[in-house]
Amino acid sequence: MVEAPASILAGRFRLVRVVGSGGFGTVWLATERGERRVAVKILNREHAADPELVARFEREAQLGGNVDHPNVVRVLGHGRHDGRPFMAMEWVEGQTLRRVLDRRGPLPPHEAATIARQVLAGLAEIHRRGVLLLDIKPGNIMIGGTGPTAKIVDFGAACRLGEPYLFRGDQALGTPAYMAPEQRAGETVGPETDLYAVGVVLFEMLTGRLPRDADDDLGPAVPPDLAAVVRRALASDPAARFRSAAAMARAIEQAALPLAPIEDTDQRPVVHRPAPQLRRAPSRWLEDLDAELASAMRSVERLSEGFDRVASTIGGWAGLAAAIVIVLLLLVLIQRGVVGAGP
Repeated sequence: MVEAPASILAGRFRLVRVVGSGGFGTVWLATERGERRVAVKILNREHAADPELVARFEREAQLGGNVDHPNVVRVLGHGRHDGRPFMAMEWVEGQTLRRVLDRRGPLPPHEAATIARQVLAGLAEIHRRGVLLLDIKPGNIMIGGTGPTAKIVDFGAACRLGEPYLFRGDQALGTPAYMAPEQRAGETVGPETDLYAVGVVLFEMLTGRLPRDADDDLGPAVPPDLAAVVRRALASDPAARFRSAAAMARAIEQAALPLAPIEDTDQRPVVHRPAPQLRRAPSRWLEDLDAELASAMRSVERLSEGFDRVASTIGGWAGLAAAIVIVLLLLVLIQRGVVGAGP
């Protein structure tokens, strides 16, 4: 039996029209009980007799169905129709990041950073559920809805953390251009393997091309701190990469917005502001003050010498009183001069 518009799957999803097809399945626009729109993916008939492909399809539906996050397309249900597995997913009005890049070329750094952070937010939840994606690429990221919002859409190569990952023949299932070295070599994979792929996607968003290696130059238009994030994500040694999707997202946030608060802390960021500028540099002001004090001391010495002469000439208490008055007046004037010399 071939699906046709108006076919109803599991008594719940009514097919409307084909919106995409690939080597293993066909994607339909459908409605759920005549109301909200959904996407329904059905395994092609020629592959329905292959137990390995059927198991992989059902595994994808189960792994995706365990994740509920705004940056991951939700799996609404799965089952079988005419002996073939299907899964119903959240419908996203938009286009893949692959199409965005093909149409626009490199994206502005702030836009690329926003998309990467949203992908990492979804990836953090996927990893929290103990799942590795192992096939992150622009074609598996939808851009749509309000905002717009980036959403991860494919669990076809996913596996549970610690379990063997999928191969097609002797090659790991996934897209080689976005694979970390350890995945291409068939070695142990972990969350850092997915972060490498995000690094490749971020590099491509910023430059319009794939990286040659971790030291590939991103060009002068990319802020140095953001370029450093990309280089770390692309490290050939998994231990040199970020330890988690959340850590990489924070690094991108800090590179794009240095004073923005970090999401996983209750403390407000401390902004260090420069001290107010003095009219004169502090060291110069102290030198001037020293000069004023030295001048005052010389004046007092001269007055002291003059006091002896005044006392002997005028004589008596009258001469002494006059000399004291002169000294006091002059000291007041000197003090005012010292204060006035400050900034």
